[in-house]
Amino acid sequence: YLLCSAIALLNSDGEVIGITGTASDITQRHQAEEETRLLLATTQAINSAKDVETALCAIQCLICQHIGWDFAEAWIPAQGRGVLEYSLNGCECQSNFEAFCNASKQVTFPPNMGLPGQIWSRQQPEWIADTSQTTNPLFFRMQLAAKVGLRACFGVPILDFDRVVAVLVFFKRSPCAKDPHLVELVQAVAAQLGSLIARKTAEQALQASQRRYQTLAEVSPVGIF
Repeated sequence: YLLCSAIALLNSDGEVIGITGTASDITQRHQAEEETRLLLATTQAINSAKDVETALCAIQCLICQHIGWDFAEAWIPAQGRGVLEYSLNGCECQSNFEAFCNASKQVTFPPNMGLPGQIWSRQQPEWIADTSQTTNPLFFRMQLAAKVGLRACFGVPILDFDRVVAVLVFFKRSPCAKDPHLVELVQAVAAQLGSLIARKTAEQALQASQRRYQTLAEVSPVGIF
Protein backbone atom coordinates (compact mmCIF):
# COMPACT_ATOMS: atom_id res chain seq x y z
CA TYR A 1 0.00 0.00 0.00
CA LEU A 2 1.32 3.44 -0.99
CA LEU A 3 0.23 6.84 0.33
CA CYS A 4 0.78 9.36 -2.46
CA SER A 5 0.52 13.12 -2.71
CA ALA A 6 1.14 15.33 -5.73
CA ILE A 7 1.44 19.06 -6.46
CA ALA A 8 1.09 20.59 -9.92
CA LEU A 9 3.71 23.22 -10.89
CA LEU A 10 2.31 26.15 -12.88
CA ASN A 11 3.99 28.88 -14.90
CA SER A 12 2.98 32.52 -14.82
CA ASP A 13 0.26 31.84 -17.41
CA GLY A 14 -1.32 29.14 -15.26
CA GLU A 15 -0.12 26.29 -17.45
CA VAL A 16 1.01 23.05 -15.86
CA ILE A 17 4.73 22.64 -16.40
CA GLY A 18 5.37 19.76 -14.05
CA ILE A 19 4.17 17.67 -11.17
CA THR A 20 6.00 16.88 -8.00
CA GLY A 21 4.94 14.42 -5.38
CA THR A 22 5.85 11.94 -2.70
CA ALA A 23 4.95 8.32 -2.01
CA SER A 24 5.22 6.44 1.28
CA ASP A 25 4.93 2.72 1.79
CA ILE A 26 2.25 2.22 4.48
CA THR A 27 1.91 -1.54 4.02
CA GLN A 28 3.07 -2.39 7.52
CA ARG A 29 0.79 0.21 9.09
CA HIS A 30 -2.17 -1.06 7.09
CA GLN A 31 -1.41 -4.66 8.10
CA ALA A 32 -1.18 -3.65 11.76
CA GLU A 33 -4.54 -1.88 11.55
CA GLU A 34 -6.13 -4.91 9.89
CA GLU A 35 -4.71 -7.20 12.57
CA THR A 36 -6.01 -4.94 15.34
CA ARG A 37 -9.51 -4.89 13.85
CA LEU A 38 -9.55 -8.67 13.52
CA LEU A 39 -8.29 -9.15 17.08
CA LEU A 40 -10.98 -6.86 18.44
CA ALA A 41 -13.71 -8.62 16.46
CA THR A 42 -12.64 -12.08 17.55
CA THR A 43 -12.31 -11.03 21.20
CA GLN A 44 -15.84 -9.60 21.14
CA ALA A 45 -17.15 -12.75 19.47
CA ILE A 46 -15.75 -15.12 22.06
CA ASN A 47 -16.77 -12.94 24.99
CA SER A 48 -20.37 -12.82 23.78
CA ALA A 49 -20.59 -16.51 22.84
CA LYS A 50 -22.53 -18.84 25.13
CA ASP A 51 -19.93 -21.65 24.88
CA VAL A 52 -16.58 -22.55 23.33
CA GLU A 53 -18.08 -24.28 20.28
CA THR A 54 -20.21 -21.25 19.38
CA ALA A 55 -17.21 -18.97 19.88
CA LEU A 56 -15.03 -21.10 17.62
CA CYS A 57 -17.67 -21.02 14.89
CA ALA A 58 -17.84 -17.23 15.03
CA ILE A 59 -14.06 -16.94 15.00
CA GLN A 60 -13.69 -19.25 12.00
CA CYS A 61 -16.15 -17.19 9.99
CA LEU A 62 -14.53 -13.89 10.97
CA ILE A 63 -11.06 -15.06 9.96
CA CYS A 64 -12.34 -16.62 6.72
CA GLN A 65 -14.04 -13.37 5.74
CA HIS A 66 -11.00 -11.33 6.69
CA ILE A 67 -8.41 -13.37 4.78
CA GLY A 68 -10.66 -14.29 1.85
CA TRP A 69 -10.51 -18.08 2.25
CA ASP A 70 -13.45 -20.36 1.51
CA PHE A 71 -13.86 -22.83 4.36
CA ALA A 72 -12.82 -23.24 7.98
CA GLU A 73 -13.07 -25.93 10.62
CA ALA A 74 -12.07 -26.46 14.25
CA TRP A 75 -10.79 -29.56 16.02
CA ILE A 76 -10.95 -29.91 19.81
CA PRO A 77 -9.11 -32.39 22.07
CA ALA A 78 -11.62 -34.96 23.35
CA GLN A 79 -11.38 -35.30 27.10
CA GLY A 80 -9.68 -38.52 28.16
CA ARG A 81 -9.54 -39.98 24.65
CA GLY A 82 -6.24 -38.66 23.31
CA VAL A 83 -7.72 -37.59 19.95
CA LEU A 84 -9.02 -34.48 18.22
CA GLU A 85 -12.70 -34.43 17.35
CA TYR A 86 -14.54 -32.24 14.87
CA SER A 87 -16.33 -29.19 16.21
CA LEU A 88 -19.90 -29.68 15.01
CA ASN A 89 -20.48 -25.95 14.77
CA GLY A 90 -18.07 -25.69 11.84
CA CYS A 91 -18.19 -22.58 9.71
CA GLU A 92 -18.95 -22.85 6.02
CA CYS A 93 -18.43 -19.61 4.14
CA GLN A 94 -19.69 -21.52 1.08
CA SER A 95 -22.47 -24.09 1.10
CA ASN A 96 -21.13 -26.74 -1.29
CA PHE A 97 -18.69 -28.52 1.04
CA GLU A 98 -21.27 -30.71 2.78
CA ALA A 99 -19.60 -33.96 1.68
CA PHE A 100 -16.30 -32.83 3.17
CA CYS A 101 -18.00 -31.77 6.42
CA ASN A 102 -19.90 -35.03 6.77
CA ALA A 103 -16.76 -37.10 6.18
CA SER A 104 -14.83 -35.03 8.73
CA LYS A 105 -17.49 -35.52 11.39
CA GLN A 106 -16.95 -39.28 11.19
CA VAL A 107 -13.22 -39.24 11.99
CA THR A 108 -10.94 -38.32 14.87
CA PHE A 109 -7.26 -37.47 14.73
CA PRO A 110 -4.69 -38.92 17.13
CA PRO A 111 -1.35 -37.09 17.47
CA ASN A 112 0.58 -36.77 14.18
CA MET A 113 -2.31 -38.16 12.12
CA GLY A 114 -3.63 -35.88 9.40
CA LEU A 115 -3.06 -32.15 9.24
CA PRO A 116 -4.96 -31.41 12.52
CA GLY A 117 -3.11 -34.18 14.38
CA GLN A 118 0.27 -32.97 13.16
CA ILE A 119 -0.47 -29.40 14.22
CA TRP A 120 -1.65 -30.73 17.59
CA SER A 121 1.57 -32.69 18.17
CA ARG A 122 4.04 -30.12 16.89
CA GLN A 123 2.13 -27.09 18.23
CA GLN A 124 3.18 -25.31 15.05
CA PRO A 125 1.33 -24.06 11.95
CA GLU A 126 1.27 -26.29 8.87
CA TRP A 127 0.62 -25.28 5.23
CA ILE A 128 -0.28 -27.35 2.16
CA ALA A 129 -0.06 -25.34 -1.07
CA ASP A 130 -2.08 -27.82 -3.15
CA THR A 131 -4.05 -30.69 -1.65
CA SER A 132 -4.21 -32.47 -5.01
CA GLN A 133 -0.41 -32.83 -4.95
CA THR A 134 -0.15 -34.18 -1.40
CA THR A 135 1.32 -37.68 -1.24
CA ASN A 136 1.68 -38.00 2.53
CA PRO A 137 -0.52 -41.01 3.49
CA LEU A 138 -1.13 -39.49 6.94
CA PHE A 139 -3.10 -36.68 5.30
CA PHE A 140 -5.89 -38.97 4.17
CA ARG A 141 -8.53 -36.20 3.89
CA MET A 142 -6.53 -34.25 1.33
CA GLN A 143 -7.80 -36.34 -1.59
CA LEU A 144 -11.39 -35.68 -0.55
CA ALA A 145 -10.62 -31.98 -0.11
CA ALA A 146 -9.25 -31.80 -3.65
CA LYS A 147 -12.26 -33.74 -4.94
CA VAL A 148 -14.73 -31.18 -3.55
CA GLY A 149 -12.63 -28.29 -4.86
CA LEU A 150 -10.57 -27.31 -1.81
CA ARG A 151 -6.99 -26.97 -2.95
CA ALA A 152 -4.86 -25.00 -0.47
CA CYS A 153 -5.05 -25.37 3.31
CA PHE A 154 -3.24 -24.31 6.43
CA GLY A 155 -3.83 -24.68 10.14
CA VAL A 156 -2.71 -23.17 13.42
CA PRO A 157 -2.93 -24.35 17.03
CA ILE A 158 -4.71 -22.34 19.71
CA LEU A 159 -2.57 -22.61 22.82
CA ASP A 160 -3.17 -22.03 26.49
CA PHE A 161 0.46 -21.84 27.65
CA ASP A 162 1.85 -25.20 26.43
CA ARG A 163 -1.52 -26.93 25.97
CA VAL A 164 -3.43 -27.03 22.69
CA VAL A 165 -7.07 -26.13 23.33
CA ALA A 166 -8.11 -26.21 19.66
CA VAL A 167 -6.77 -26.46 16.12
CA LEU A 168 -8.10 -24.20 13.37
CA VAL A 169 -7.81 -25.29 9.72
CA PHE A 170 -8.60 -23.11 6.70
CA PHE A 171 -9.15 -24.14 3.08
CA LYS A 172 -9.14 -22.28 -0.24
CA ARG A 173 -10.45 -23.24 -3.67
CA SER A 174 -7.25 -22.36 -5.49
CA PRO A 175 -3.65 -23.51 -4.86
CA CYS A 176 -1.73 -21.00 -2.77
CA ALA A 177 1.94 -20.78 -1.87
CA LYS A 178 2.73 -20.27 1.79
CA ASP A 179 2.10 -16.72 2.95
CA PRO A 180 4.17 -16.02 6.10
CA HIS A 181 2.27 -12.82 6.90
CA LEU A 182 -1.07 -14.62 6.70
CA VAL A 183 0.18 -17.30 9.06
CA GLU A 184 1.49 -14.64 11.46
CA LEU A 185 -1.85 -12.83 11.39
CA VAL A 186 -3.88 -15.94 12.23
CA GLN A 187 -1.30 -16.94 14.85
CA ALA A 188 -1.72 -13.52 16.48
CA VAL A 189 -5.46 -14.13 16.68
CA ALA A 190 -4.89 -17.64 18.02
CA ALA A 191 -2.52 -16.32 20.70
CA GLN A 192 -5.26 -14.01 21.97
CA LEU A 193 -7.86 -16.75 21.85
CA GLY A 194 -6.01 -19.35 23.88
CA SER A 195 -6.51 -17.70 27.27
CA LEU A 196 -10.03 -16.59 26.37
CA ILE A 197 -11.08 -20.13 25.44
CA ALA A 198 -9.47 -21.49 28.62
CA ARG A 199 -11.43 -18.97 30.67
CA LYS A 200 -14.67 -19.76 28.85
CA THR A 201 -14.10 -23.48 29.42
CA ALA A 202 -13.49 -22.87 33.13
CA GLU A 203 -16.68 -20.80 33.34
CA GLN A 204 -18.68 -23.60 31.71
CA ALA A 205 -17.21 -26.17 34.11
CA LEU A 206 -18.08 -23.97 37.11
CA GLN A 207 -21.65 -23.46 35.87
CA ALA A 208 -22.08 -27.20 35.35
CA SER A 209 -20.76 -27.87 38.86
CA GLN A 210 -23.14 -25.32 40.34
CA ARG A 211 -26.09 -26.90 38.51
CA ARG A 212 -25.15 -30.36 39.81
CA TYR A 213 -24.89 -29.05 43.35
CA GLN A 214 -28.23 -27.26 43.06
CA THR A 215 -29.90 -30.42 41.79
CA LEU A 216 -28.36 -32.46 44.62
CA ALA A 217 -29.50 -29.94 47.22
CA GLU A 218 -33.05 -29.92 45.85
CA VAL A 219 -33.51 -33.70 45.88
CA SER A 220 -31.62 -34.46 49.08
CA PRO A 221 -33.92 -35.55 51.97
CA VAL A 222 -31.62 -33.86 54.47
CA GLY A 223 -29.89 -30.52 54.54
CA ILE A 224 -26.41 -30.12 53.09
CA PHE A 225 -24.01 -27.83 54.90
